[in-house]
Amino acid sequence: MNGAEFYDPQPVAEIEVRGLRNRYRRPGIGAPLAAKTRPLPGVVQVVRVPPVVRVPLTAVVRIDAPLAATLAESQFWKKELQAFLGGAIGVHRDSSLAGLRPYKPGRIPVVFIHGTASSPARWADMVNDLLADARLRERYAFWLFTYDSGNPIVYSGLSLRDALTAAVDRADPKGSDPCARDMVVMGHSQGGLLTKLTAIDSDGVFWANISDKPLDEMKLEPDTKELLRKALFVKPLPFVSEVIFLATPQRGSYLAGPQFVRRVAAYFVRLPSEVVRAGTGLASASELSLIQMPTSIDNMSPSNRFIKGIATIPVSPNVTAHSIIAVETDEPLDRAGDGVVKYQSAHIDGVASELIVRSPHSGMQAAPETIEEVRRILLAHSARSACPMPAN
Repeated sequence: MNGAEFYDPQPVAEIEVRGLRNRYRRPGIGAPLAAKTRPLPGVVQVVRVPPVVRVPLTAVVRIDAPLAATLAESQFWKKELQAFLGGAIGVHRDSSLAGLRPYKPGRIPVVFIHGTASSPARWADMVNDLLADARLRERYAFWLFTYDSGNPIVYSGLSLRDALTAAVDRADPKGSDPCARDMVVMGHSQGGLLTKLTAIDSDGVFWANISDKPLDEMKLEPDTKELLRKALFVKPLPFVSEVIFLATPQRGSYLAGPQFVRRVAAYFVRLPSEVVRAGTGLASASELSLIQMPTSIDNMSPSNRFIKGIATIPVSPNVTAHSIIAVETDEPLDRAGDGVVKYQSAHIDGVASELIVRSPHSGMQAAPETIEEVRRILLAHSARSACPMPAN
């Protein structure tokens, strides 16, 4: 199977499904199984399929049961807070990109990015429903990005861009596959800000938050200077064609505003060593506006220079953008919000579509209206894509 072999098959006909709202059944012949996969010797996977992920094994493709088996064996639910606190509790999670199945050429990648103190498991209901749609199942490859959500947002954005670039280069080393290079990226909450960092040209906006002096003139170690260049001078990824923002604090979150919240985050969050080294190098330089390396909570404060800067940068005209915004009440939109992000923060001009769903911030990815809107966007994307339709 696309350079992978099956192992540890488990029967799933009678599996108790937990964590998924809907269960899909399709008639067929044979006993449905959920199996783990591993690459064959010498095979480098386009996107790693973690050992905890199970895939359908027989002709009876019961996507729901393998996904439920994956959730049952995973530690996603338990590790969400760890992904935010990182080294403060002795746990460090490297950023990673994972697939639900070994990548098959001819499929368009769709990337899901979770938010703060969250995990890929929050996409389970959406992925379950989308995989149950025959129009999408063989058309798209679903990838999940995981990261330490307490890190500075530009650093997490860099990790995402590097992971996506490496995956596309493995999928299409010659640069000629219109499927691998027609990617859709969507993110919830902070994940939406990472999503935006795949589709903008930041020019010098982010660096101007740190210094009026050109980066090349700064007396910094070469590796620190290169990290800053890659993280702060962002260009649109050429293979990203569509982005979807879900409950994204485009102008910040009012919950991240209070100084007390930011101080608590700064106390608990432990940043990666290369970020700490970069901060130390900057602190020793002159003419800087940066006092200390920020956490993601600092970045999402409405008064923070990063969030103010990114709000001024439009999505590339070559990328189609959509917004799905959650609100909890019938208040006028100038006062409405989802408990974390106000509508006026999540709303941006220039998107191809905007949908308001009635939902709290956490869990809005699983709201039926959200899922149906994502389905609509993907079907429209599929219809106009240069990627050939799969053979029947």
